[in-house]
Amino acid sequence: MAMRLLLPFQHGLNVDAIEQAIRLAKGHNATLVPLSLIPMSEKSYRKGARLDLVQQSKDFLETVKHKARAYGVPLESIEVYTHHPVASIHTLVTEMRCDGIALFLGYKSALFLPQDAIGRLVEEATCKLYIMRLPVQERITLAQKIWMYLTRLLPEKPALRDAQLQTQEVLSNETPQTVEA
Repeated sequence: MAMRLLLPFQHGLNVDAIEQAIRLAKGHNATLVPLSLIPMSEKSYRKGARLDLVQQSKDFLETVKHKARAYGVPLESIEVYTHHPVASIHTLVTEMRCDGIALFLGYKSALFLPQDAIGRLVEEATCKLYIMRLPVQERITLAQKIWMYLTRLLPEKPALRDAQLQTQEVLSNETPQTVEA
């Protein structure tokens, strides 16, 4: 029987984490089981789920489907409306006969699941946990990016080096809009 890897999701779409999960599944010749958990309280259960949560779930499942197709990784997607996300994950691990769960951490927070949910999954582990921390993406200002480009074009001269140091000092103290490097 082929290995199954559960990828639980509750919030916070992150394409890099999705791609890492797909690569992990491909590396283990596993079927990826993306599980989208739509949290429901007692009140919302009677009224229905919030539209933004349902849309985020659909976006997650569609992104995983698109990326998995590109990597040739088989999928078994599941969407669950639940009062208890961690209990739902445990139930689906058993029902779907998953061999492991892929969990992701960012620089300062958990990805896809609340931090406390990841903590409970670690404490109550019923299968292998693949816990991955995504690298921090350094953010630089637009002015810093332009300066780096210009310094590559200009020849190296002592006067230019002094001006560069002064400019870098000024740029490091500014906090304008940032762009990804």
